[in-house]
Formats: sequence, structure tokens, C-alpha cells
Amino acid sequence: MGMATEKLGLASTCSTTYYEPFDVARRFATLDLMTGGRAAWNVVTSVNDGEAHNMGRDAHLDHDFRYDRADEFMEVVLGHWDSWEDGALLYRQEERPVRRSDQGQTPRPSWPLLQVRGGRSRYQRSSQGHPVIIQAGASGRGQRFAGRWGEVIFTAARNLAGARQGYDAVRNEAARAGRDPDQMFLCKPDHAGVRRDQVRWPRDKMALIEKLPLEIDALSPAVGRAELRFRLQGHRRAADDRKNSRACRASSASATAY
Repeated sequence: MGMATEKLGLASTCSTTYYEPFDVARRFATLDLMTGGRAAWNVVTSVNDGEAHNMGRDAHLDHDFRYDRADEFMEVVLGHWDSWEDGALLYRQEERPVRRSDQGQTPRPSWPLLQVRGGRSRYQRSSQGHPVIIQAGASGRGQRFAGRWGEVIFTAARNLAGARQGYDAVRNEAARAGRDPDQMFLCKPDHAGVRRDQVRWPRDKMALIEKLPLEIDALSPAVGRAELRFRLQGHRRAADDRKNSRACRASSASATAY
């Protein structure tokens, strides 16, 4: 999709609970570079034990601990993405990147919750700097995480008062983290629907389509055997025609030589 489009942003979800920071940083940096700065990462911490079981864990991490771990995760990933300032690496075809200068950030030595050591990435920054960070934290701890890291925030509320409260909460958390709230985009998902009087026609049409005969219906024993005999007879006739044609050509050739 990225290679077939030019202006479409490409966002993918990846959990900070069940992936590793370097892997995430490399995957999204690669996509961002390949698409000319159109990648985005929807950051989640996952929600239930079912996901833990799928990933070989006995139980899901506690809510607040997941976000504490996610904070460190973001520090590591952004550290990889910002390893080098713009223009610090020179890339040549079929060669390893050449370091033009030592312009880069010094990574932290360790992160206690992740048990990883800092290191510089081999990848340069994309045209947008790094992939856009998408977040949708709704709890108090989640809003604090979104305010600290999120650039596009998905919000959901049952009414206008709740929407305003969530909007103000995330912006306040951003300001508390030293960010400019106006640099964030808060988005509310829209849901398309149809009226009841518009539902009947597609239902009737679908019912009609389901009554139409299908090719698989011809696989009943009697019809299937008849179809098989017809096809075999056709193949036999075609084989006889090819045999007769070769005999005619051979006879014609013999007559000409005589």
C-alpha cells in the first residue's frame, strides 16, 4: 500500500507490552523511510489475559505498571529514532552508512523495567523526523501517558460533557509534561449508519442473491456424474479429432512425395 500511494498516511498498532523497543523502532523507522515520512505508530499497552496467553505469558501486567513500562519503552524507541541528527549519516548505494559527524544524542545506559541498554541506531531520521505517535489513553494514567507522548489522540465519550472533560484532561497532561497542547491533534472517531427504512432493500437483495444457483450445486451425485461424462466425452472427441488431423496430414505428405 505504501508503494502504491503517495499521500496516504500508514498507521499500525503495536503493543509496548509484548514487543521489544529495538524491534518496534526498526520496523517503523524502515516504513517511515520507505514511504517518505508517512508512517504512524498506534501505541497500545494491551488489555486482557487473552493477549497474554497468546504471547506465552501466564497473566497480563497490572494497569499502571504497563504504563510505567510503556514510558520507558517510548524513551528507548525515540532514542533510537533520534540517534543521529539530520545529515549526520551519508548513505551510498551498496555500502554501509558513512558517519559524517558525531552529531547524535547520548542514550541512557539502562532502563530498569525493560532491562535493555541504550545504543545508537544505524538509521537516519525520515523527512518527518520520526513516525507519528498515536494514542488513545482514557484512564487517568492513560491520559498522562497520552499527554506526554501522543501526537494524535483518539478520544471517545458518551456525551458532550464527557468529551470536553477528556479533551481538557489530555491537554492539561501535555502542558504538565512541558509540551505545547496545540501541537497535538485530538480526534473523535465517526461511525456511519443507515436509517431503518434504508435497511430493507439491501436485505431483500441479499436474500435474492442467496437463492441464485451456485456452481457447487452441480456437485450432487447424479448431476456430478452427468457433468463428468459430458466432459470426458468432449475430451475423447477432441483427442479423436487431433488423431484424425495428424493422419490426414501424413497421408497428404505421402501423396505429395509420390
